[in-house]
Amino acid sequence: MQQLELKDPAAFASEFLRQTQLQGFGALSKRDLELLVFVLLERDGAIDRNASNHAAAAQLRVTPAKLRALRRDGYARWRQLVAEPADEALRRILGQRPDRGQPACGQQPCQRTQPQGGLPRGAHRASG
Repeated sequence: MQQLELKDPAAFASEFLRQTQLQGFGALSKRDLELLVFVLLERDGAIDRNASNHAAAAQLRVTPAKLRALRRDGYARWRQLVAEPADEALRRILGQRPDRGQPACGQQPCQRTQPQGGLPRGAHRASG
């Protein structure tokens, strides 16, 4: 396991304390604190902002799905802490290429299929 190492521990601690004091000590939920720490770790560079969800998840010892939620929710909640244009952050978080609006991995977007049984969701069978 690779240990996380802060590039600038003083700046990380200072921003963490500033944000917790702005909100009121004890006012942040566990989830808000988790998101704040995650955003500050990426901002510091301890977690590479451009790393894949799998690579970053391995660093934090969480699932890729959990990491994807941390990125999405973290930047929604603590957007003011990141000096990145909103459109670029959105593309990066959603995993889309800026030139085509498709997933960064190059795969085609998922296509909806009808559930087995024939009728699409929301369609009602006529009685009678």
